[in-house]
Formats: sequence, structure tokens, C-alpha cells
Amino acid sequence: MDELGVVSGRAIEQFVGLFMGDEGFVKNAANDRFDILFVDVLNRSGLMNIILAKPHGQEILLRITRLYDEIKKQVARNPLYSVSDFIKFIELLKTHKISLKLNSSIIPENLVRLMTVHKSKGLEFDYVFIVNAYDTHWGNKHNIGSKFEIPWEYLIGIKEAEEEQDRNSDERRLFYVAMTRARKNIFITYCLSSLDGREQIPSQFISEIPQELKELIDTSKYEKEFSSKQELLLSSVKKEKGQLITADYAKELFRRQGLSVSALNNYLKCTWKFFFVNLIRLPEKIENSNLYGSAIHGALNQYLIQIKKGKKPTKEFLLEKFQEEMSALPFSENEKDRFLERGRDALSGFFEERMGDWDKDMETELEIKGIRINDDLILNGKIDMIRPVANSKFDITDFKTGKPKSRNVIEGNVKDGDGNYKRQLVFYKILLDRYRNGFFKINSGIIEFVEPNEKGDYKREIFDITDAESKELLDLTIKVGKEISSLSFWNEACRDIDCEYCKLRKFIG
Repeated sequence: MDELGVVSGRAIEQFVGLFMGDEGFVKNAANDRFDILFVDVLNRSGLMNIILAKPHGQEILLRITRLYDEIKKQVARNPLYSVSDFIKFIELLKTHKISLKLNSSIIPENLVRLMTVHKSKGLEFDYVFIVNAYDTHWGNKHNIGSKFEIPWEYLIGIKEAEEEQDRNSDERRLFYVAMTRARKNIFITYCLSSLDGREQIPSQFISEIPQELKELIDTSKYEKEFSSKQELLLSSVKKEKGQLITADYAKELFRRQGLSVSALNNYLKCTWKFFFVNLIRLPEKIENSNLYGSAIHGALNQYLIQIKKGKKPTKEFLLEKFQEEMSALPFSENEKDRFLERGRDALSGFFEERMGDWDKDMETELEIKGIRINDDLILNGKIDMIRPVANSKFDITDFKTGKPKSRNVIEGNVKDGDGNYKRQLVFYKILLDRYRNGFFKINSGIIEFVEPNEKGDYKREIFDITDAESKELLDLTIKVGKEISSLSFWNEACRDIDCEYCKLRKFIG
């Protein structure tokens, strides 16, 4: 152990336990979906904690999240997708030199990024350096190795000859792309001589830049300083407190993503749950119960679409669509059978109890994006069902799976009630008041439980949503938006001493 640098045998025992124990990775690899295993390894191995503690952890997380998104796609195609399949997938990418494009184009701050010009397309930086801007590296590449000039004007038409003679057009456009990445300043550099001592002249593209836009800088003093500061310049970046994500980055990320009611509910429960789950989006396990809820919602949506087409779908149609939705989700076979039976029973009773009077005037799965409240706050949401009632007003309905909750729990009037369901209805009213010039005037908000209670009864709770409730939640949402944009919650923690998200927060300074 001394040769390995291991101080205590306890570390080896823990390592072996992680892999070979009763709840070890090897056993879980045989029983769990691969996407669940991936998240489990990230968290239980301590790898996520190490990433969060890195000064460039933000960049690593972007790549981890992108990889996890690809894993979820593979698992959705094949629920039996395994570790060996994943390794083969990675090897295939490496063999063909394929990279997974990052989903986020927001640029991490306080870091120097090295990239090709092609990779920089669509990005912007305050300062850009174009290096090696010498002739034949940037421009005139076609002339290398040959001094023979082809008389194109005699072989082809004049127009074609002019086009052929401007052999640098593609390179010039690429050089322009590189230059236009800079917001403030751009530095174009080249060496007077190559490594083998040959003289180098600047690229002709530099001479094509208007003189009034250029400034020639004497770099000799920087070259002298470099030798004395080389170790400092090339050393690792020192981590500063809170460096994982800056306020400017958070503000831009939040502005692009917007705020949903589920994200708002997470923030009100624990600001760090919102931070990790909704803002920077750490990989999270997708539980079977969530997949089941998605299948129920999908089946109801397919049923409503048929009604909107003027058809009269049967209960058998509803159950068939539910089975199709379940088949498209990555359940293991034993779990799928259990949830299939549960869903068939629930939807059969719900069809008889609730769906007889549904009509074609309903809206289903109405997705609303980009409702701007102010410069920093944008709201998004998806409403399960909107149904017209009397006096040009509408009822909004949100379907819920799981054990039905009491009215007091829904409203948050009791100790174990968080008020999330009621807040969701009020949030939808805020969205609809600003959608299509307020076309949907809300009459009531309904929480509809698709599964029965212990007595076999299907419960629903109907709420009148007042303007005062809407204003109160809007004011709260604006306040939350300011706190998120400024990261003013950085040194706070929730009341739950066992909160896993607050524990994660400790690793980022």
C-alpha cells in the first residue's frame, strides 16, 4: 500500500464496497437502467463533488450533462442498454473522431478557450487572439510547392478566371469569421521566422484591414517578461470562492431558460435544489414513477387530439395509446408490467368517471414559452387541458398521478402540504393572462387525480383563482427572479439539515 501511496486500508475497503458490495456498481449494473447507473456512479463515487470543486467545473458539467443527454437517448431506444454498449459507443466516436456538440452556447467566464475558427461560429468573446497569421498559413495555400502559373483566362471565360484567381475567398471568409467573434479587441499575431529559421511574412488578410482600424504593437517587452513569468502564466488557475458560476453567467443562463412553475417550486423548497436541478442541470435520475406519469399524460393527450378532430375514441383506444406510450419508455420488463397493470386499471375507471363529457372545443398540452415579465424574467409552462365554460371563460385542468391529496394539502394549509399544486394553477393564470392578449379568461383551476383513492373514488379539487392570488404569486416570482439573477442566495441554505443539495453546495466554495 505504501508503494501505491495509500495511507489507510479503509480507502481500499470503501473502493471495493462501491463496486462489489450489496449495493455496489457491479450489482446495480445488472439491475438498473444505465442512465440511473450513470448518475449513481457520479454521485456515490465522489466524482461530482470533485467536479464542483474545480475552478473550471462549469465547463466540465456542460460536457457531463451533454454526455448524459446522449445516454438517455440511447436508453430510450434500448432499455437494456448496458455499460459494454456505452463503452462501444465511446470507442466508435473516438475511432471516427466524432465529438458530441455541447447544448449550451453560453461562454464560461474567467477562462481562456482554445478552438478552431469553425468551432467558434456563433460564439462571442470580449477578446480574441488569431495566432500564426502568416502567409501560406492564412491564405495563398494553393501556391505552396509550385511557381507555375496556369493561364486560366485562355482556358476558360473571363468571369471564371477571376473567380479562380481569387483562390483565397474561402480562407478570407474564415478569417472574417474569426475576427467577428470579438466584442472589444482582437489581437492578430505571427512570428517573423519559423521554427526552422525561415522568414515569415504576414498574411495578406492583415493588409486588407483598413489602416485606421489597426494598431501595430511592439511585442519585444512582452517577450522579455514572458521568460520570467512563464511558470505563472502556464500554471493552473487558482480557484476563487464562487468561481463555479458567476452572476453574469447565471443571469444569462436564467434568461435563456426561463422559469417554469416546477423550477419555482424547487427554488421555494431549497434554492440549491433549483440551482443544481434547474439552473445548471446536473444529471438527475428519472424514476419509474415519473416515466409512468409521462405515459398517462401522453395517453390522455392522444385521446383529446382525437376528440378535437371530431372523432369519438373509445376506452380501448385510450388503453391502447397508454400501452404505446409505455412501450416507448425505458422500463425494465418487470417494472413495465407492474405499471401497465396499474395504469390500465386507473384509466379504465377514469374513463367511465370523468371523460364522458369531454368535447372538441378543449385545448390539450398547451405549451406557452417566452412570457416576458421584465428584462431578466421569462416564464414558461405547459397546461394539460383548457376547457371552455360559460361567459367566454375557461377552466384549466392539471392531471396528477399518485395518491390523491386533500384540499388542505393542495393549498398548503397543513404541515405536510407544500402548496405546490395550487401554486401551479395560479402560475398558469399568470401565463394565460399574458398569452394571446389574454384570450383565455380563467374561470376555475382544477386538480384532477387520474388514479382513485383507497375507496376507489376519483377525486378532483376545483379552485377559484383570484386576481389577488395572481398578483401575490407574480410579485413573489419577480422577487425570485432577481435573487436568481444576482445569486444573492449564494451563502444561504434550506432548513433541512440532511438536504443533499445543500451538501453539494459546500463543494463549490
